[in-house]
Amino acid sequence: MIKEVEKIIIDILSHEMELPLTYGINDEGNEVPVFTIGYSNAMLGTTDKVQISVQTMNVQPVANNSKLDISVTPPLERQYLSALQTLQVDIMSANTEARTRSYEIILALESIYSQQQQEKYQFKLNKSNTGFNNVSEAEGESNLNRFALTITAFTWYYKTKQIPDYYDKFNIRADDEKTINEIDGILEFDYDFGEENNG
Repeated sequence: MIKEVEKIIIDILSHEMELPLTYGINDEGNEVPVFTIGYSNAMLGTTDKVQISVQTMNVQPVANNSKLDISVTPPLERQYLSALQTLQVDIMSANTEARTRSYEIILALESIYSQQQQEKYQFKLNKSNTGFNNVSEAEGESNLNRFALTITAFTWYYKTKQIPDYYDKFNIRADDEKTINEIDGILEFDYDFGEENNG
């Protein structure tokens, strides 16, 4: 992916829910994020407003491949991975926003803007999600409203790396029992796998 899938989802949610990426700086001089990748309880004490966390729970490879490109010097290894990625979106707040706005996340992920971002980055969000689970009880005495949504996405990853030590030239020799210990064999030639074969 050109961009992390978590960041794409955050962009979609920010756009559709009309939320900024940050609430600014608090009295202690720390930035108060609206969105986080992963869950950090320390940030939640800084505001009673809604905060949203997006994190990957699982990546299941669907297809994995590696190809050698000898059309460039030095040769390149091109690695490809297609995967089914499970993500969790948590919406949390000390006020009622998490409860009253949780449905907006489902709407945002199916919006036209979301579809445009999926086309732009060539990935696909699965339409059938599990819906929200109320996990506020796990927050204990913090009195946070917290709702969790699990979604799946078909994603892809791509990586290239140089292969400086690539061997495509070989000396080939054929022998029989008479020439095996001789200087010259029955047949000897050099073969270059990097050259085009027009024959």
